[in-house]
Amino acid sequence: MIINFKYTETFLSIIKDQGLDKKLVNTILDRFERHLNSFPECCGVHVYLQEIGVTKYRGYISPENYTLLYSYENKGNVVTVHAILHQRQDIQKLLFNRIIER
Repeated sequence: MIINFKYTETFLSIIKDQGLDKKLVNTILDRFERHLNSFPECCGVHVYLQEIGVTKYRGYISPENYTLLYSYENKGNVVTVHAILHQRQDIQKLLFNRIIER
């Protein structure tokens, strides 16, 4: 099965805004893509989002302690990465800031 990975403008914006190191991001993304290639639904629904009733987004936790929030569309085998955040970051704050910026 071939998985197509898409990265949203929000994801790219977060990388830029947080000043994440390009090499670190590439390492995280390489591991993420390899991990999901055989079974894209292997990661669970993000706990906080599930608590507020949002079950579309899954969370991949990297060894570097970053979480990638992504969704999977079975039709077309598309994984869309929506956000990256360090495990110490507040997801509520991230979501609030994204809503305000729109």
